[in-house]
Amino acid sequence: MEVAQCTYSIKKLILKNLICYTLPTCEKSIIPGTLQIKKVIAELNSCAIKHGGQPSGPLIMKTSVLRTDQLGNKTYTVYMQQLDMNIQDVEEPYIIEKSIVIPNCVHLLFKGNTEDFIYLFYKTISLIKYENMIPSKDTFTLFTPESNNNDCIAAELYIPVMF
Repeated sequence: MEVAQCTYSIKKLILKNLICYTLPTCEKSIIPGTLQIKKVIAELNSCAIKHGGQPSGPLIMKTSVLRTDQLGNKTYTVYMQQLDMNIQDVEEPYIIEKSIVIPNCVHLLFKGNTEDFIYLFYKTISLIKYENMIPSKDTFTLFTPESNNNDCIAAELYIPVMF
């Protein structure tokens, strides 16, 4: 049994030429290696190619927590794919982001199984934010190609911070 590995540092996040799909709020985030995520990736890539772009780089998942009323917080997830060029005018439900630049992020490297990733994502990240008084409600996760295997997830997580 392989032990999950996780390290962190401060880095800058730069993403360019993104095609994005927001997951409906009633659905839970989808983890790489599952049939649902393979469908999302295929649809993102198909839309990009249809408009003259080619996928470039890993799948990116942006998770944001929105504060709501007494019922608690709601989370929404946006899946993104970087493209080799900027494309214009995609049809709904897709949108194009020319760039996302966040100068200071807590950068975590993770390699381990799906269960450990889910624990890291929902518990450890919350603890890191709380202990370091990080007000960010966003987390960007870049899944590396190893994540296409159901048993192993390799990912880089970026949590924006203010100094």
